[in-house]
Parts: sequence; structure tokens; C-alpha cells
Amino acid sequence: MKVAHFSLWAPHRSGLFEFVVDQMKYEKKAGLEPLFIHTEQRKPDPNRFKHDSITCSTWEDAKEAEVWVLHRSIPAELIHLVPKKKSIAILHGTSEIMALHEIESNGAKDKFNMHIGFMDTFKKVVTITKSDTQIMQQYDNGRKKIVYINDVVDMEKYSIDGHSWEYLYRPAIITTSNVRINKNPAPLFWSMPDIIKRIPRARLNVFGINLASIITWKNIVLKSGPIGIAVENFHGQFNDLRPFMRGADISFNSNYNGIFSRDSMEALAMGLSVVAYTPEHTPYACYRHAPSIVDTVERAWNDLKEDPEGQMQKNREYAETHFNMEKAVKQYIDLYNSL
Repeated sequence: MKVAHFSLWAPHRSGLFEFVVDQMKYEKKAGLEPLFIHTEQRKPDPNRFKHDSITCSTWEDAKEAEVWVLHRSIPAELIHLVPKKKSIAILHGTSEIMALHEIESNGAKDKFNMHIGFMDTFKKVVTITKSDTQIMQQYDNGRKKIVYINDVVDMEKYSIDGHSWEYLYRPAIITTSNVRINKNPAPLFWSMPDIIKRIPRARLNVFGINLASIITWKNIVLKSGPIGIAVENFHGQFNDLRPFMRGADISFNSNYNGIFSRDSMEALAMGLSVVAYTPEHTPYACYRHAPSIVDTVERAWNDLKEDPEGQMQKNREYAETHFNMEKAVKQYIDLYNSL
């Protein structure tokens, strides 16, 4: 079975791209023939558009595929073929943020309504969070188009064992999400002075800051003496954060709505404890203000000190159960076959 995945091409910059690459890996292992279709390149240069074992296929190749999977968009000149295919749309952007983008643009960015429209165009629409499932079901209107398959990562890629960065201070608290309208690490920054009052050797390690805004974020840190001394590392975006994540102790999920971002799943898979704003996937849930963040980080650190190996293995096992791409691909294949 040929499966055409329509996506943007953004190695090392996009969680959506990494999702597609991982999904194709396990589809291939299961005997399928997955194709990566660049939504903006009719006939991409295979020497230019290559990532690990993935190369881009052409729009003509997509026409031969039995299954079409939308991750980003489908070229306008191919959209008329969607009804003839086993077609699914995966909603990678959360409904809350899609609606906010649309409102902020005064309707110029038709993002949330685009997601609703997918139910008219595609045979099934996959939601990857429980909150999105609850929201989108309200627009399904009895059509039974919505299928929930949880967001996932490649467990083989994000293992506990592997090269690990040595931090000077423990616990090493890390934040690695790309800063966006819904992912703001500032509350953690502003909590660090109180955290080190409780845990004197705790330090913050910041990764994933966009270079265009890095001066703003450095000013937030360095113009405060108490925050400045609480930060060990402050960096922009890296191609591979795994060594820095493995070496850390606690990962902070900066997503305001508490949904586990891809980096939080990766952190759990590598054994880290994760602090987040909702308790859906972590026992370390806090409110978005300093006293609660401080209490929760301290509790996570105390549990980790008590049984380091046991806590790491517990985190890994949870990730394998809930965020495992290999298991999710079996659900996708069942979905393909059901259409």
C-alpha cells in the first residue's frame, strides 16, 4: 500500500516534519510504501531534499498512492483528487491556537475554519490530543469523522542510554520548546530565584530560543540579578538536543494549556521528570505562577533524589505506553484499511 504524506520540508526546525519522518519509518517497517510529498515542490531535487533515509517524491508519484495523509496542505492542482483517495487529515495545530491565529489576523488566516472544513473534504480527521478531540467533535455534526490517535514520538530515537551532557549544577532544569504564542517559558524564569532559595544548586538551562527574539529573552534574564545567577545555559536552536536533555533532571513544559509538546514526550522517553500545567500525563502539575511552580519543581526533585534510577525507568515506561510511534502506526494502518 502506497501512502502519500503531504508535509512541509523543515528538518531540525519543525516537530510536524519529525512526526512525518518517524511515521514513515514505522510504516515502512510494517510493509507499507510511504512517500514524502513536499507541498510546495512539484518535482523536488532528490539531492537537495534529503533527510536521513527520507527523500521527497513528486506530485506525480502522489497520484499513484492509495492513501493520502494531509499534515500541512495539499497542492491546489491535486485537491480535486482527494475524494478518489483513502484520505485523512491530521490536525497538528491545536484548535485553541488555530482559533487565536485566525482572530488575531481578523480572519486573514483561515486556520480554525480550515480544520473544520477538513471534515467536508477528507474521509477521516485525526486529532492528536484529547482536548482537540473534545473540541472538534462539536463540529462533526453526527458524521463520525473524528478519530483520536495520541501524539507520539520515536522511542528508538529518544532512549535513556546515549551521549549525555554534564551540567555543573543539579538539579538541571531544562526548557526546550520553541517559543511561540502558546509556549512561553517566562513564568519559569521568574520562578527561578525562589527555586534556588529552596534548592540552592538548582539551575535553569534554556534551549530553543528563536534567534530573532534572543535579545529580548536575554534581557529578561540578564537584567535581573537574581534570575541571571539562576541560569547555567542559555542557547538558541540546536539540530539535536538529545545530549542536553539526557543530562538534565527536570523538563519544564511551557505550553500554556498544558498539552504535552513533542519535547516533553521526548524528555519522558529519556527518563526526565516533566513539570506541566495539567496533570494529564505527569504527576508534577502546577499552576502558572511562581509559588506553585516552585513547589512542584521541589517535589519532582525530591522524588528523583529518593530513587533516581527507579524514577527514570518509570518515566520511560509511561512514554513507551502513551507516546510510542510504533504503536500509533498500527492504529493508522487500521484506519487506512477501514476506509
